[in-house]
Amino acid sequence: MKAIATGPLLAGILLSWPAHGAESAPTRLSLNVHAACTDEADFWRRVNARTLRVVAGEGEEALSVALEIESSGARTRGTIRIHSSAEPGESVRQVEGASCEDVADALSLVVALTFDPDTLAASPAPLTEARPAEHAKPTPAPTPPPTTTTTWAPEPSAADQWRILAGARGTLAAIDELPLGAGIFVEGAREAGLDTRAFRLGFTMLETTVTRDERSAHFRWFLGTAEVCPLRVQSGPMSVLPCAGVAAGALSSSLVHPAPSDHAFLRPWLSPRAVVRGRLAFAGRVGLELDAALDAAIIRDSYAFKGLRAYRIPIIVPTASLGLVVELR
Repeated sequence: MKAIATGPLLAGILLSWPAHGAESAPTRLSLNVHAACTDEADFWRRVNARTLRVVAGEGEEALSVALEIESSGARTRGTIRIHSSAEPGESVRQVEGASCEDVADALSLVVALTFDPDTLAASPAPLTEARPAEHAKPTPAPTPPPTTTTTWAPEPSAADQWRILAGARGTLAAIDELPLGAGIFVEGAREAGLDTRAFRLGFTMLETTVTRDERSAHFRWFLGTAEVCPLRVQSGPMSVLPCAGVAAGALSSSLVHPAPSDHAFLRPWLSPRAVVRGRLAFAGRVGLELDAALDAAIIRDSYAFKGLRAYRIPIIVPTASLGLVVELR
């Protein structure tokens, strides 16, 4: 650290102002500090740590001391100006150091030596408490109280919620004798854009009567269906859903003419199916549905009247359904 005198030297200050011995009253200073690392109160503590011959004061008898510390690059410069209202001119001292703290300590020493030349030039007394003895055990820090953090899961948006739908429909099979019937269904759907994830379970009963050469037989289908719809294309209230599934159940046949018979033939039914479903939403939670489905019959039995084939299950069974659907929640 180096000191640069830009005004009257320190000796000039001591010659201009009366020397202060141990018996004289302390010198009163009016302090004005402009620095990032210290202020008036902190600088007074630094000075009084070196000497008690300087105290704060105001009025004509008090000397004006202006302190300014500025940083420029890697160096810090401090300037102290001492002025007396009783005498013209001022004394200026400048000190350079590596940090603002170093310069502030050096300027406090300048002030102490200026008004108390007998003060020791040692480092100022520490401003904080002294360290405990080596053998003394440090006081453990108190254990902070446990904290509890509550995390609230965000509520799902409307697009993330599952909807439950139910409905009823009439069904027509586009095969010989046009079997006609009705069914019910329930559906769970999570609809978010094209991502639909709709699952439907249904039950359908179809029936028709076949007549050959004055003989008639009655046929009934009892089918349970399971379908999944992975996609939805929507425009306004109209949406189209391609679906795939399976139909499983039984086909029953019984003779009704010329003489009704209590005996019925019962055969299993199993068919994978593809469905295209159109839905028109209206009246709040109510909608109209139109389905077109193709079932591929895996079990294909033939039915005959005394050697005359009356009916045979086709390979592909097209069906069309029209119904109402209601959103339950």
